[in-house]
Amino acid sequence: MGATMRSHPSSPLPAAPIVETSAQVSAYCQLFPFERERVAPLLRALDRGDDIHSRATSAGHLAASGIVVQSARLLTIYHPYLRRWIQPGGHLEAGETPEQAALRETAEETGVSVRLHPWHAAHRCPVDIDVQLIPANPRRKEGAHLHFDFRYLLICRSAPSVTAELKTRWLNRAEIEVHGLRKLMDKLGRLRLPDRFG
Repeated sequence: MGATMRSHPSSPLPAAPIVETSAQVSAYCQLFPFERERVAPLLRALDRGDDIHSRATSAGHLAASGIVVQSARLLTIYHPYLRRWIQPGGHLEAGETPEQAALRETAEETGVSVRLHPWHAAHRCPVDIDVQLIPANPRRKEGAHLHFDFRYLLICRSAPSVTAELKTRWLNRAEIEVHGLRKLMDKLGRLRLPDRFG
């Protein structure tokens, strides 16, 4: 892995987003206790007091994704750097919550109008948290680092737009190449989502 130095931003993030993020992680671990080991790097970062909201935190920082499923198919985008079909998502902008980032990134990258699934109002946490090793990107002068990807189930209000930022494709489970996304589809099936809650 690349650099693991912590950043020390000159103006720390206000306490409210950090507290809210910690509350979401706590709720997630209570709901899915068997996943604590999988999200252990995130828990350690929070324990250390890392500013995981800042992209400048080179050891690892937050990302947020939109999980849009219709008729057992996942809405994906073709990531130009990773060169594979994955869910829409990206980094948080200043002052954004992970949910807001997931909604914004999904709308920007796919052109789809979306809203949070009611499951999140009932549980107050992501439907999935994935810890991803992101390869170094010399063009952006970024070393390898971790993404703590907060994934939110979204309801689609419109079809993908031809003016979307990235190419889009609906994939069924057999067509999904990323192992973690296949596992996510299985998890949604166990939770009877997205059909549950109507």
